[in-house]
Amino acid sequence: GGIQWPLPDQPARPNSAADETRIQQPQEIHEQHTTVAVEQERRLFSDGRFFHRDERARFLFEMPTAIREKTTVAYPFLLLTGRGSASQWHTQTRTSKSAVLRKLYPQHPFVELNPADARRLGISQNDRVIVESQRGAMSATAFLTLNVRPMQVFVPMHYPDTNRLTDAVFDPYSRQPAYKACAVRVRRRGDMMTVTHPADPQNSKTADENSAPDCTES
Repeated sequence: GGIQWPLPDQPARPNSAADETRIQQPQEIHEQHTTVAVEQERRLFSDGRFFHRDERARFLFEMPTAIREKTTVAYPFLLLTGRGSASQWHTQTRTSKSAVLRKLYPQHPFVELNPADARRLGISQNDRVIVESQRGAMSATAFLTLNVRPMQVFVPMHYPDTNRLTDAVFDPYSRQPAYKACAVRVRRRGDMMTVTHPADPQNSKTADENSAPDCTES
């Protein structure tokens, strides 16, 4: 681990007796405060002591398990999330504040879709589409590419709307959320929702409007 934040709230300490007799500028006080606080902080586990009764580290291992939410007739696509561009970092709480970085990535969410699936759904390049899961929905721009397999779609994780779709499943040890994959369906914005079995595109029926997640199309 690195320096632990937030830094403790304490006054700056004078560096010498001469410093006590002169008026310090705010920037000097800030720098001294930071230096003193960092010196007093320890790096986690640098002393070899861990947060267990015997103070020893523990490595946890389990065999990989299948994702909890599998695809269905109603939600036939496997959604994958991940990094969209080198100019974006996680949920962009910092990178979105950089005017330079904002010019280097798409301002609106996009979904990567295999061309074979797009043809079956009547979706063309740059169409506005709705991606829906059992929990919510988001609007995105269709980007047709062979980078994703048929019956899979990819959406960058950086946009707030992305996690309206994902499942709230957590690692039992670290409590890290499993926001990487879930089952979804895709339709052109404005189209009626249909339930289509991927093995038989002709076998479809209109979905119950009352069971559909809400989505504001803007």
